[in-house]
Amino acid sequence: MAPRIAKASVSLRKSAVVIPKPAVQQPSTIQKQGLWVYTGALPPEFDVARAIREDREERILKLACL
Repeated sequence: MAPRIAKASVSLRKSAVVIPKPAVQQPSTIQKQGLWVYTGALPPEFDVARAIREDREERILKLACL
């Protein structure tokens, strides 16, 4: 004998609405000890040492008025 499905469960399936909840969002930048800090995920190819070197070079050139 096949199992019977109650009419209430069938009508619930037809009228059920799925409302997705947004993921908990956190700011990608926060302020720590007076400095703004990026808290998001970095791309895998991002090189922190290279970024520091480039920023340092830019600041040196700017101070030297070049």
